[in-house]
Amino acid sequence: MTITTAHVPLLRDERGSVTAEFAVVLPAILAVLALVLGGIMLAGRRIELVSASAELARLEARGDTELAAEREQRLPEGVRIVRERSGQLLCVRLQAAPGSGVLAAIGISARSCAIAHVSASGRETASIDVLRTISAGGPGSAASSGPARSRDHR
Repeated sequence: MTITTAHVPLLRDERGSVTAEFAVVLPAILAVLALVLGGIMLAGRRIELVSASAELARLEARGDTELAAEREQRLPEGVRIVRERSGQLLCVRLQAAPGSGVLAAIGISARSCAIAHVSASGRETASIDVLRTISAGGPGSAASSGPARSRDHR
């Protein structure tokens, strides 16, 4: 097959190449954008669960059941609460799915513990130390942080 000189300009014509490259790159850009937005949603929900679990643990260890119930009512829909008690240690674990779709399969949780002391009146009061363990992701992935200081408002 021979190429005539009349067809050579058509072989070097680059019109439409930018459109084709954009069509190839667009799905990758959308995937990265979806991952970034999903990560932001996951981090925001995790921060919310950590704060709420620490507050619930302190309130319940201190004996403020009314305030704890009030705080529990403000939790988002779909949050599961698990309470554990071992001696003076009261732990509250909050578990939730960070969103819908693919994110619903991930699941995040936050666990906070407070030490309840028995005062002379026999009423339990919260310790200043609140121990917190945070896990995010699926089963098997966990991160933990050390003791966090909080003020006991009596």
